[in-house]
Amino acid sequence: MTNQQIQTRLDELDAKLDLYKARAKRVGTDARAESQEIIAKLTNKRRKAAEQLDQYSKSSGAAMEKIGYGLQKSLDDLSAAMKEAGSILKD
Repeated sequence: MTNQQIQTRLDELDAKLDLYKARAKRVGTDARAESQEIIAKLTNKRRKAAEQLDQYSKSSGAAMEKIGYGLQKSLDDLSAAMKEAGSILKD
């Protein structure tokens, strides 16, 4: 994956995160704490992926390959968490 492809994927996930944040604001009082916890976890995973992308873009050779593997895992984890959040934070 190129840096641009990874950034595009992160941008798409950011759009979903923004949607979920908006939905979380509309939930009732009972679900608000759970929604905020979900958003916090997603934001944390997103931040981790962004940090790894930064390291990836600054690396080369074997280091790039190793960081790229971790970055791919982070993106997959974030995507899975987004999918789960989507089923909880639905309209």
